[in-house]
Amino acid sequence: MFEGFKEKCNGKISLSQIALNECSCHGFSNEMKQLFFEIGGYSFENGAFYVFAKREICEWADAIKFLFPSADTYIPVGRDWLNRLYAVRQENDFSSDVILFSHITDEFFSLGVNIRQFFDSFLINEYETLLDMTIFGEFVASNDITLPLIQSGIQMKIPLFLGGDYSVANMELVDPKMDWDIVTQLLLQTREMEVGQSVSGVEIVLVN
Repeated sequence: MFEGFKEKCNGKISLSQIALNECSCHGFSNEMKQLFFEIGGYSFENGAFYVFAKREICEWADAIKFLFPSADTYIPVGRDWLNRLYAVRQENDFSSDVILFSHITDEFFSLGVNIRQFFDSFLINEYETLLDMTIFGEFVASNDITLPLIQSGIQMKIPLFLGGDYSVANMELVDPKMDWDIVTQLLLQTREMEVGQSVSGVEIVLVN
């Protein structure tokens, strides 16, 4: 199962780095249990994509629901180096489309493939474009980074929705959850602003 995906992986987070308790906040189909058993913790293309271990799912499911409250209940499957999340609906997890949740652009949308298709062919064939590997390579080359990039991602120093550029110069290495927490708070405080209104007095609360 997912042999083609495994062949392109070059690292797996060790069990000593992951608490071994099961995630209890979601019900999993047998197929999803098998997926996380086989490839949970795997790093793809030097960390350009990372598959969540089961114990990481709860906090990322909460992150999706907090930023996108209109979304259904989703099971996060992984994230890319830009800290965008990939998830499937809980109700029919293995047959439903993979949804990409982007805090960078404040949107979520279907990739048009189910989870098996995503790992068996779509990610393997389309990763150059999907994961923007050109920029990934430029960022890695411009920074002193140890690969594979498993427990880190990048954030925009100035978010795109606040006028930041999508460029290596505007990117820095960060803890993925901290990136989501900060961007979520910024988005929630700016979503209802009128076009052209200036941003001032934004408060960021870091939660340990």
